Amino acid sequence: SITRSFIGNTAGSALTVGFWCYYNTVSLSTMASAGSNNKALSVTGAQYNTFNQDSMLSPAGYGAWLDLSHYNTISLSTITGNSGIGALVVAGSSSNTVVDSYVQGAHGMYISGSTNTEVHASALLGTGASGVGLKLTGASVGLTVSSTVIRGGPPGIGVLLDAGNLGKLSLASATVTA
Repeated sequence: SITRSFIGNTAGSALTVGFWCYYNTVSLSTMASAGSNNKALSVTGAQYNTFNQDSMLSPAGYGAWLDLSHYNTISLSTITGNSGIGALVVAGSSSNTVVDSYVQGAHGMYISGSTNTEVHASALLGTGASGVGLKLTGASVGLTVSSTVIRGGPPGIGVLLDAGNLGKLSLASATVTA
């Protein structure tokens, strides 16, 4: 477990949780990265990890990136990044949950090739020019969003659903604007 820590890196990812890392908790901590395409938090091939009351900051990159990772939870956290894809990226992953969190960047949240992603009581804000609040792409299967504000930047798109996604899309008590 990591608690009440500052983890920074000017030349790469601030914190990497890699393959076979299970049941870790990061709480009350700040992860910060600088430089284009760097990640404040990189979770790759990891499962059942919890990120609670954290700040993930990357002014020119990704706030958080979950890749090939399953059953992770981000809660009560702030994620900011200004990559061309999203402040929070979930790729090739399943059953990850974001709850009570604030996600902001040129584009908010980007989900690709993932299954059963859930977002509850959060804000997904794409504040860049033509920003997208939430994008679902890459033959993703199943998405549940509830009690969440989703906003795209002017003249952007609140929610962008690419062709080829499958399964149930549940959007309840959400406010979507652009």
